[in-house]
Amino acid sequence: MAQALVGALREAAQEECIVAALAGQEAQLAVHPLASHVLKKCLLSFDAAVLRPLAAPLLAEAVSLAQFQCGVVVVKTLYDAASPAAQHGLRERLLGAFASIVRHEFGNYLLQHLTADGVALSEDSRARVVALLGQDLLTYCRHPHASNVVERLLDQTSAHCSALRAQVLSEASLRVLVGDPFGYYVVEAATHADA
Repeated sequence: MAQALVGALREAAQEECIVAALAGQEAQLAVHPLASHVLKKCLLSFDAAVLRPLAAPLLAEAVSLAQFQCGVVVVKTLYDAASPAAQHGLRERLLGAFASIVRHEFGNYLLQHLTADGVALSEDSRARVVALLGQDLLTYCRHPHASNVVERLLDQTSAHCSALRAQVLSEASLRVLVGDPFGYYVVEAATHADA
C-alpha cells in the first residue's frame, strides 16, 4: 500500500514531505523487511534533488547495511539510482571494505552486483574485485560466501575474468580446491566457463 502511494506521488512538495518523515531513521528503515520496500520505491521514484537528505545517510551507512538482507537490496537500488559521482563514492566505500563484505552472507551480493554486466562502472569494479580476490584467492575460493563472488566472475567474459579462471585452474590451485566443498564449485564454474 505504501509503495503504491509513493509511486503515485508526482509533486516535489509531496516527495519532500515523505523524505522529511523518513529522515533520521534511514538505516532502520533500510533493514526492515517491509519499510525497506518503501525506501526502495522512494529511491526509484523521487527526484534526485529531493532524495539527497535521504540518500546521504544511506551512502554513509552502506557498509554496515551490507550485513542485512534488506539493507543489501536498498544499497543496490541506491547505487543504480545514484548520480555517477555518488556511484563512484559508494563503490569506493564498498571496495574499501572488501575483506569483510566479500565474506558476509549478504554483503557478497553487493560485490556481485558491482561486477555484473550493465551496472555502472562494472568493468572497473570487475578489475578491482579480481585484483582483491587475487591477494588471497585460495582462501576466498574456499569460503562459503566469498566463493559466490568468484563463481559469478568466472561466468563473465572479460580479460580480468579469464585471468582469474587461469589462476583457479592452475595445478597448484586445483590441488587445494578440488577437495574443498566450496572450492569444488569454484573449479566447476571455471571449467564450465572455459568450455
